[in-house]
Amino acid sequence: MAKKLPATFVDLKSLVRIHLKQILEIDRLTTKVPMNAVALLIVIAYEALSKYKHRRQGPEYLFAQEYHSRHGVPLSIGAAIFDALRNGLAHRYDPYPIVVAGIGEVRFELAWKDCAPYHLRSIAVEIVNGHQRARPFPKGSKELPRALCLNVESMWHDLNDVFSRCEMTLMADPALASRFQGNVSKNRLEFTRKAEGNEGRQWHDFLASRRLEDLK
Repeated sequence: MAKKLPATFVDLKSLVRIHLKQILEIDRLTTKVPMNAVALLIVIAYEALSKYKHRRQGPEYLFAQEYHSRHGVPLSIGAAIFDALRNGLAHRYDPYPIVVAGIGEVRFELAWKDCAPYHLRSIAVEIVNGHQRARPFPKGSKELPRALCLNVESMWHDLNDVFSRCEMTLMADPALASRFQGNVSKNRLEFTRKAEGNEGRQWHDFLASRRLEDLK
């Protein structure tokens, strides 16, 4: 058994759980719920865990594996869903579509808590009072679906379970815990920008000019 969990894992799990729990309570105050914010934080957490646990794989690896084992989503489709969410939400705060041969654009519709039965189901989308609304297809309809519903609360429940299982595996495997922490350090080194030469001097001048001093 590992003596303790990697500090980075503990911090990541704690922050994501606290923030998502608070965000998911906001529907008590408003009808304009932050579905995009929830989905973005979820895929960021999956990407972080994937980079730390599976450094040689892509950022979509853990998400695709989990959705395959939990929901029977083919790995290539799970990877595409991750990319559509992660890149779309980060670039324009809206999921990108997937262009599917013979169908065209397949869109992702994010849904709130009351749409859990729609999660990962292909749906029809209609406009009601100027707002998009998901609906099932009429029984016997042959219409080809072009939208997939993702319920953000269901996504959070899956991620929360992933955190719990990661914690158990890291506690049970000291070598895995060591690799996890080592990957954290490697990623930090790889993605930390370095300012040297003239850029370094600019930083010196910039920080010195922005000193906040006590007025007392």
